[in-house]
Amino acid sequence: MHKELRMQNTNERVEMVCPLNGKMCIGGRRSDFPKDKMGNLLQCRWWIHLYGKDPQSEKTIDQWDCSIAWFPTLQTEVAQMERHTTASIDKLANLTNEAKGSIDKMIGMARYMMGMINDREEKTRTLLTEFETIHPIKREETNEDDNRD
Repeated sequence: MHKELRMQNTNERVEMVCPLNGKMCIGGRRSDFPKDKMGNLLQCRWWIHLYGKDPQSEKTIDQWDCSIAWFPTLQTEVAQMERHTTASIDKLANLTNEAKGSIDKMIGMARYMMGMINDREEKTRTLLTEFETIHPIKREETNEDDNRD
C-alpha cells in the first residue's frame, strides 16, 4: 500500500528527508549546513511558513514545511485562481459585447434620424425652389440712407 502523502506538521514530526539531495532535514536544518556566529545551524531557505486556506479542503493551513512539498498545494490554488479569472474575463467580454450591441443600435437609430432630417431639409429646399420658380419672391433691398428722406 502507498503511504498517504501530506504536509508535515512541525508539532507531529520534524524529521524529513530533503527532496533536493535525500539527506535528513530536521525543521529546515541539516547537519551539513553552515553555522552562524553562535554555532547554530542555519535554516534552509526553502523552509517556509504557509498560512491560508487549503484549496482542496478549505481548512486553514498554518504550518512550516519545505517549499518543494508545498508545490502541489500551490499549483492547485493557482489553477483555481486561473479558472476564476477566466470566468470573470468571459463575463466581462459578454457584458462588453452586449453594450456594443446597444451602442450599435443607438448609432443606427441616430443615422436613421439624421437621414430623415437630411431628407426633410432636401425636400424643403426643393419645394422652396419650385415655389420661387413659379412665384418669384420680390426681395427689396433697403438702404439706410434712402430711409432718411
